[in-house]
Amino acid sequence: MKKWNGYWICWYARVFSHTEQPCLYTILLTPLSALLTFMLFTIFTAGRKGSFAYPDTEVGDLTKNLLHTKNTSKMLHIAHIITHAEIGDSPMGGAQVHLLLLLQNIDRKNFHCRVITGGGEEFVNRINALGWETIIVPELVRSIHPVKDYVAIKKIVRILREQHPDLIHTHTSKGGVIGRIAARQAKIRRIVHTVHGFGFHDLSNPIRKHLVIYIERFLGRFTDKLICVSQEIFQSALAYRFVPPDKAICIPNSIDLSRFDPDKLTGDLFDKFNLTKDATVIGMVGRLDAHKDPITFVNAATYILKEFPDIKFILIGDGPLRATLEQTVRSLQIHNSIIFAGWSQDVPSLLNDIKIFVLTSLREGLPLTIIEAMAMAKPVVATDIIGNREVVVNGETGFLVPPKDPEGLASAVMRLLRNPELMAEMGRAGRKRAVENYDVKLMVKNTEAVYRQIISENEKTLTTDEHR
Repeated sequence: MKKWNGYWICWYARVFSHTEQPCLYTILLTPLSALLTFMLFTIFTAGRKGSFAYPDTEVGDLTKNLLHTKNTSKMLHIAHIITHAEIGDSPMGGAQVHLLLLLQNIDRKNFHCRVITGGGEEFVNRINALGWETIIVPELVRSIHPVKDYVAIKKIVRILREQHPDLIHTHTSKGGVIGRIAARQAKIRRIVHTVHGFGFHDLSNPIRKHLVIYIERFLGRFTDKLICVSQEIFQSALAYRFVPPDKAICIPNSIDLSRFDPDKLTGDLFDKFNLTKDATVIGMVGRLDAHKDPITFVNAATYILKEFPDIKFILIGDGPLRATLEQTVRSLQIHNSIIFAGWSQDVPSLLNDIKIFVLTSLREGLPLTIIEAMAMAKPVVATDIIGNREVVVNGETGFLVPPKDPEGLASAVMRLLRNPELMAEMGRAGRKRAVENYDVKLMVKNTEAVYRQIISENEKTLTTDEHR
């Protein structure tokens, strides 16, 4: 029975993940799903010491405690597990960029890293260029696929038993499920998971949301530390009881500030897209999919163009909605005002020529694109959702607007266009906030401290058990 545990939890997730509205199908399957979950609960918790109790004490400043964790002279071997990097037409997602920054800046004298991934040519090449090893498991894909998921778990278990890493660090929602199940089966005692974002948002089907919460609580039972990339995700993880408070920490998403310095960069947007040097450009960076909601960006453009007919709009990214969006702008007769740039390897240079940055997402972790835009001293207009509202200080570094509200979005953008001084002031405030709060060096330092703390606590537990 034990060999089927990975299959069933992935099947359980699949039942609801494709159901956007409650229906009789999901309701009828609820008792069966509950039974399967109980079976998994029994399998995973058999022989595990300790209880899943939540202390009544308030959460302290965990980061400060971590930074006082003693260093260790032993080289620690870390195995990172993350899903296939290519998301449709996107070469990498935010989680992959986050991991690359960690691998690039980690202390190589004390940590050795391997990455187990489903693939992605650019992602794998960049890891190898940093000098780290990649192990490709093609079945480790982003979408839920019970057969591939089962195969991925078995392959990763075999890899972990051969490699014997000191610690497992999983990334992405799917990677966290597959990786933590595999680590559990391989009897790896130290497991870290980074929450880059939840598998639901405020507008999600409540049944699906409840299921994701239940699965995360289940996996949290054998997670030593849950790293949350934003304070709101951290607070939500505690509210949803994913792990006890002492097993969660907020380490904000960060960027390499040396790449985003407006004083040292020259833009190439005007030359690349044959724009006049005095053109005012409003831009958005992100995958063109439902979660990023680019149609709201396009619809907002129709309102803005009525008052500012010479404005240009640029969408930097690609995805499954591109053809639909291109058809929409033609039908709205604004195709001469909107540029579909596709993916770019040089986002900093493009951001340098943008006047206002926009993000219309329905769901985010802690959006790197907003941090990058702020680092380039651009005012931001973004949706008022988890992640966005933690980075953007409303009225100071930009404006927050309700999701799926093109008229509200247009109003905020036009307020900036009418007031160039406010635009510049918000840009300066955003740059200051990015530099002070989102430096990758601090993110890496705190992550290293998490690794050391877990290793130290685990060794103490082993020593105590040996003396009993």
